[in-house]
Amino acid sequence: MNGQSSLKQYLNNPIKYTKQKITDDKGNYSIYVPNNWNFSDNFSDYSLVFWHSIFREKDNKTIAEMEIVKIKDNKDLKTLFNSYLNPDIPKKILASGESDLLIYPSYFIHSVSYLDKSSNENNNTERIEFFIKSKQKKTFYIIRLSVKGEKQKENMSKMLQCLKTFEILK
Repeated sequence: MNGQSSLKQYLNNPIKYTKQKITDDKGNYSIYVPNNWNFSDNFSDYSLVFWHSIFREKDNKTIAEMEIVKIKDNKDLKTLFNSYLNPDIPKKILASGESDLLIYPSYFIHSVSYLDKSSNENNNTERIEFFIKSKQKKTFYIIRLSVKGEKQKENMSKMLQCLKTFEILK
């Protein structure tokens, strides 16, 4: 796996940290996150209900970010998930399928994006995306965990612990 940890390895490596509970402004979801991480409300349009980012301080060398996106789509959950298996950007899929991490039916894709083929593995972005049906008709959550650079394994473990606290409110 080229130095990448599996989902199971990340989950078996719990990290202790101080948490804070975040509930989005419209009461769509709540989640516990590290208390020193930032929250950003990005944008929305017709099919994109909202896009929120929760991240630790960024720089050009390190990424630790959790994106929570709520979208409208006429597909069912499995078809939506399958549409993300054929990406527009080059990435190597390490694992994918149904997930029992959350209390909700969900699917996941664990991948590595190779933006620079000549770079070493620390310059590549590792992602785990989860696809979850919301409580609203034809509406889904996509939660994307991204890490790059220093403390990559620690940050991914931390974000997976956070994800386990994700609660759909509507």
